[in-house]
Amino acid sequence: MIGSIKVERAPTGKPQWVKEAWVGLLLPISFFDDEKRTAYNIVSKKSVKKPKKSCFFVDQKTALDVLKNSNEEAYLWWKNKGYPKKDHYFSFWYYDVEFIATNKKVSKD
Repeated sequence: MIGSIKVERAPTGKPQWVKEAWVGLLLPISFFDDEKRTAYNIVSKKSVKKPKKSCFFVDQKTALDVLKNSNEEAYLWWKNKGYPKKDHYFSFWYYDVEFIATNKKVSKD
């Protein structure tokens, strides 16, 4: 693990109440991606262009376990959609989170 993030702003996607359930949660980072790439919005099923230094990735099962302890209704929404998927990750935009701990300093500039 390279560290943890605290979600400060609701991630992209819908519905709003599910997005807001992530705010305030502390999640362990699986990896950080600082390459520009196209990501896939798992709710809207649309491609999203993400800028350089964009995302932290968190293992879906781990993230949903944390969410379940905080908001079981939001957890069940994801569960009813077929998540977590084995060996898949949720991405959190770099500017929507705060570093809590890390082995490598990453700058927002």
